[in-house]
Formats: sequence, structure tokens, C-alpha cells
Amino acid sequence: MAQQQGLLTITGYVGGQPTQFNREGMPHASSFRLASTRHYFDGRTQQWKDLPTTWITVKAYRGLSESICQSFKKGEPVIVTGVLAAESWVDQNGKQQSKLVMEANAAGHDLSYGVSTFRKLAKKNDSGQQDAQPGQALGRDPYVQAAQQRGETSVNAMGGQSSGVDEQGGSQAGADSNAAEPLREEFGGDGF
Repeated sequence: MAQQQGLLTITGYVGGQPTQFNREGMPHASSFRLASTRHYFDGRTQQWKDLPTTWITVKAYRGLSESICQSFKKGEPVIVTGVLAAESWVDQNGKQQSKLVMEANAAGHDLSYGVSTFRKLAKKNDSGQQDAQPGQALGRDPYVQAAQQRGETSVNAMGGQSSGVDEQGGSQAGADSNAAEPLREEFGGDGF
């Protein structure tokens, strides 16, 4: 990616599960569709209104691609930063076609609509072995240890029944529920 290209940031919702694709010489590549709908407040009707939804294909490579494939699910709110690139091809009728895609250089969940936990990618060590498998905890969470010292019960110790602290992510029970719903209703649909 050229350094002088302007970065663009788009917020929206994942339109479908990220899919991997092969690109010669690239270890990992993926793409997904991103739906972004702008909102405005109509002073005459005193209501929030939606403008037409903009759909764009987002492509990611290498480690970012791996993280996106493991993290993003259809319908989740996300923030993506990258550059616009034109892709062109010849269709089955011999006509030249093109479209704009976003080549991502950073992406994550939009925390305006919920909470998230962070887990580092498992990396290969000097011997070529992975330090940890994807999804495996890479250490003890100090917040979980403090909660356990206070006598709180973890999700794992209860066989998946949440009434305490999650050892993997350190989040309070119920934190993964959709906390943004009251905000959407109160502030007109987008939390603002």
C-alpha cells in the first residue's frame, strides 16, 4: 500500500461471514461485505432518518485477514480503516468491468454498540511450534484472579453457566448481551 494514499475510515455492519481467498504468494487473504448507513435528524418530523445503505467489499491480507476471519461475524458493528482501490476484470461478455474495494489496514468492533475482549493471535516460536492454539488463553487474567480471591465463581467452573467472571476474557457475566439496544432507542437508532 502506498504511503501517500489517503486513509478512509468506514463504520458499518458485517454483511456476511468473511471468506478466505487464495492469492498467489500471499499466505492469507480474505474479504467481506460492509454495509454502512448514514443517519440524519429531520428537524421537521423530529425523527432520525436513514440515507441509502452503501455496500463495499473489504479485503484484508496477512495477519489482519486472520484476525478478521476469527473475530467478525455477520451483523456485527465494525470500524475499518484502509485505502480505496479499483479492481478491474473482463466479464463473460467480454466487457471491461471495475469496482471500488477497500484494502483494510486496520479493523475492529465498533464499541459504541457493545463490549469486546482482546486475545492475541497465536504466534510461532523459534522452533516453529505455535505458542498457543487460537482460542486458548495465553495467560491468567489479573482481574479474574482478583475476582477469584474475592470468592466469585467463574463461567468455566460452573460448566458454562454464567454468574461470575469469564476466565478467558475477564468480562463480567452478561457483558456480551446487547447493551446498545437502549441507546439505539433513546438516541434515534445509532447511539448518538
